[in-house]
Amino acid sequence: MKFNKRTHKVEIDTLSKEQAQDFRDWLWDELWRHQDCVASAERGKTIRPSIAPVYASAITRHKEDIQGIGRLIAQLKEQFEGKAKQV
Repeated sequence: MKFNKRTHKVEIDTLSKEQAQDFRDWLWDELWRHQDCVASAERGKTIRPSIAPVYASAITRHKEDIQGIGRLIAQLKEQFEGKAKQV
């Protein structure tokens, strides 16, 4: 497993199949964590409306991370499991 020196993210092509499975599981945990953070920020906007833009910014960043994680999970699936069979 290697990391990109600029982004500090895992280079998918360097993973073994076992590492890819474990990494995918970790990504799911990250996905759920970001979803929880979105829900928390939504509550924060209500509790502290004077800084609602701060919470809105956090929500935007978490949603971008959620989208990126979804794309990465799909990439792992395609690379290590092959394309899904069309029915």
